[in-house]
Amino acid sequence: MSNIQLKLEKNVFSAGETLKGVALLEANKPLKTRGVYMSIKGKEKARIKRDEGYRRTVTDSDEKVLLDEQILLFSAPSISDGFHECSFAYNLPKECPPSYNGRNAKVEYAIQAYMDMPMRIALKDRHIFRIVDLGPTEHQPKPVSFESEPSQPIQISVTLQDNWVVRGRPIQGTVSYFNKSEQMVRCIRAKLSCKENTFVKGETEYVDIAGHEIRIPVASRNASKFSAEFTFPVPANFPTSMSGHFFNVRAFLNIRLNIAWHKDVQCQQAVRIMPPIDH
Repeated sequence: MSNIQLKLEKNVFSAGETLKGVALLEANKPLKTRGVYMSIKGKEKARIKRDEGYRRTVTDSDEKVLLDEQILLFSAPSISDGFHECSFAYNLPKECPPSYNGRNAKVEYAIQAYMDMPMRIALKDRHIFRIVDLGPTEHQPKPVSFESEPSQPIQISVTLQDNWVVRGRPIQGTVSYFNKSEQMVRCIRAKLSCKENTFVKGETEYVDIAGHEIRIPVASRNASKFSAEFTFPVPANFPTSMSGHFFNVRAFLNIRLNIAWHKDVQCQQAVRIMPPIDH
């Protein structure tokens, strides 16, 4: 039986990189053909499920084509029996967003080799490949500060060395508070959370997809003033920040004071999670 097989040099690429491979064709007899082609496609998809009551669920979806290329590898009215090889190279556009597979959104890329034959089903072989974000080639840290609402009984102030954070590396900063009423502060909690926000046809859905929490020690629970440096370890597998046409992935660092006999006081800052800088 005749068949076609697609082989790539690798399955993971960065935007702007050259995708290389070979299409191997085995013909068990001479075949008429319109040509051997390669197609490369990328697509962003998003969906939101809505509950309309009475056990009825409606799904709104949308999609956008990111990449759609077709390349002729071999052109002849027929091919002889035996093995044939067609190598190829394609420069991926630099603006290609990274691959993503989330709760309600997906960015996927695929490559397919096929031989078009008159009056016969085309021979095909399709592979999924990934595009990854390598992160910035360079970045100058910019300190950022945020604080709690002035109306709160205890005022929290937090300064981060940078609001760009690389996965697998720590967030470093300083937390301080002014406890004018000398209430008992049980502990300070720092939580890094990640949300996937999807926007489809006027509908919006926010989903928590990751979270990591630590405690910052408090020397004296009734102190009127407190200040301490902290290091927050970011897991190496924490989702990176990104934006698409129908979704975005955002991370937030929340600092919360647990106060005895009182509602917690907190403040929050958006941070950008970047992939490791390995280039």
